[in-house]
Amino acid sequence: MSKFDDFFQTVLDGVKDAGGEAAKDFLKQATVDSQQFKAQAEANLQRWTTERANGEIDDDEFQSLVRGQLAEATLAALLKAGVAQQKAAELTDKVIDLAISTAFKFI
Repeated sequence: MSKFDDFFQTVLDGVKDAGGEAAKDFLKQATVDSQQFKAQAEANLQRWTTERANGEIDDDEFQSLVRGQLAEATLAALLKAGVAQQKAAELTDKVIDLAISTAFKFI
C-alpha cells in the first residue's frame, strides 16, 4: 500500500469515527427532545379539551391554543435544524483538521 493509500484510509477511518459520534449525539438529543415535547403536548391537549368540554374556553381560544402548540413544534424543529447545521459545520471542521494533521504525519 502506498503512503497516499495509508493517508486516505487513515482520514476515512477518522471521518467514520467523528461522523458516527456526531450522529449518535444528535439522535440521542433528538429522542429526548421529542419525548419531552410529546409529553407536554399531550398534557396541554388533554387540559384544553377538558376546558373546552366544560365551557371554560370557547372554540376560538381552543383553536388558538392548538395553533400555538403547533407553532411551538415548528419553532423547535427550526431550532433543531439550526443546531444540526452548526453540528455539521463543526464536523466539517473536524474532518479538515483530521486531514491536515494526518497529512503532516505522512509527510
